Amino acid sequence: MGVIRLAGLFVLVVVIAAWVLFASSILDAIGNGGRAAVLQTVEPTPTVPPTPTPVPSPAATATAEPSASPAATATATATATPQQTYTIARGDNLTRIADDFGVTLEALMEANGINDPSRIREGQVLVIPPAP
Repeated sequence: MGVIRLAGLFVLVVVIAAWVLFASSILDAIGNGGRAAVLQTVEPTPTVPPTPTPVPSPAATATAEPSASPAATATATATATPQQTYTIARGDNLTRIADDFGVTLEALMEANGINDPSRIREGQVLVIPPAP
């Protein structure tokens, strides 16, 4: 019975020693800010400025056919205006937003596919249609 107790005590000592080694390695890692104990030094590589690449110039080509008449090429060109948006904040309602942007409630609802003006939510982004 004494040999079994002695063997059990030996196993217990080995387990405790393993736990102490494991715990100390964890504490060392924490002490190093979580980094590995061996750090590699990296030398920076020298930077070489990029060599400019020549851009070929376009070759001029002559056309024998006349271009379309000015009347045929005249088209209505509208200046593109950036699309305006608005993010709904707490307490907003569509009527006030439409008034603030000078658009009708109906135009605002149509631009955003809204059927029920009471079903808007905070954080929803609205597209503001152009003012009339």
